[in-house]
Amino acid sequence: MEELPFIYPASDCVWNLLGLGFCLADVVLDVLLVVEFYQEGAYACLGVMIFLLLLSSLLLQAFSFLWYNYGPTEQQRQLSSFVYIEKYLKNQSLLRTLHVLQLGIYFRFAAVLEISVRNLKAREPQKESVAVYLNHDLSMLRLIETFVESAPQLALMMCVMLLRDDLEIITGLKTAASLSAIAFSVLMYHRSLRSFLPNKANQDWSSSLVYFLWNLLLIGPRLGALALFASVEPCYTAAHFLVLWPVLVLWAWRQDTDFMDSQCGEWLYRATVGVIWYFSWFNVSAGSTRNKSIIYHSLMSVDTAVLLTVWFFKKEEPFRLGPVSAPLLLVVITSLYSLGIIVRIVYYGFFHPKDAIPAAKMISDEVDFRSRPEAHNNLRAAACMVYKGDSAHVVLDVQPAPTPPEPLKGPQKRMRRLVNNFYS
Repeated sequence: MEELPFIYPASDCVWNLLGLGFCLADVVLDVLLVVEFYQEGAYACLGVMIFLLLLSSLLLQAFSFLWYNYGPTEQQRQLSSFVYIEKYLKNQSLLRTLHVLQLGIYFRFAAVLEISVRNLKAREPQKESVAVYLNHDLSMLRLIETFVESAPQLALMMCVMLLRDDLEIITGLKTAASLSAIAFSVLMYHRSLRSFLPNKANQDWSSSLVYFLWNLLLIGPRLGALALFASVEPCYTAAHFLVLWPVLVLWAWRQDTDFMDSQCGEWLYRATVGVIWYFSWFNVSAGSTRNKSIIYHSLMSVDTAVLLTVWFFKKEEPFRLGPVSAPLLLVVITSLYSLGIIVRIVYYGFFHPKDAIPAAKMISDEVDFRSRPEAHNNLRAAACMVYKGDSAHVVLDVQPAPTPPEPLKGPQKRMRRLVNNFYS
């Protein structure tokens, strides 16, 4: 028997509060950008912008609603005993109404902040586990928003900047800040997964910095190549996505993903993974990722090279982006992407948390989670508030069960799949 080890640091509460502020600020900025496009008569950009906003919002609400409904009834009851807001969300009519009104993610923010504040006032293992679980679902939704809305928006803005020849210090800083925000969102999702490795320390700053850096170096050139291509072939940009995206979705299907609790939900997840892969790597299946990663980055490297080649031969002459000429821009983008690959290799060679804890009776996130499914199931169940007894200290019995454990559903299944995939 051992005490529940999930820890929810006070700093995460601050990050979530800032995240809510950024989320609200993002809504305001999106509205202002829509108004700006309308006033300038840039109706094509306006249409793309509105489409991205609607797609992102509908997708987030769909995942949020499905996840609320996937949770077992007993888990929902125990969850509502810790989070007051969750009591109201047990009402299906209210739950549907909130998500139809596109407010589901804001109630998730409210639930995370509520349990975070209550946990700060009186730290208890149960509250910390509830906070970790709620924070992870929120992080996953924000990651989806990053690649369905923020990344395409940034590519659009970079394309507009190229067409207007508007390279000034302020626009460059805005672009760098937006790109950094995307890489930072990926980093925060990565750190949230660390919460489900209870016998390992949180990711240190050096590891976080390297992880942030290689994402920045890979995502930035990819978005830059897409923006350059769109500046000369705007009509073929959508065609390019529609050709590549189904291939990525089928690849996700071939990896036999098992993230959602329904077939329709699983295909929605695979379609979303295809969008994420269009911009960045995201592991969706357990096992060795080396070969899959090599295939992915080889494909993206070739595709990015094709985009840059088309732009180079179809650009208007003479081309200059501020002090940067076309050949120099090609060299910069390809060099940054290559550097990103190198930094990624360095990260997984020296910084990625993959070593198992050797202490007796520790549950490893890699070996034991696969070789001892009963221990893993107990740990995931505890993380999602499935407790035994009324003891003030929640404990886990990791002894082999006399009967096979029931298949995981809802949050337990999501946490197990994501952690196993990411750290395999």
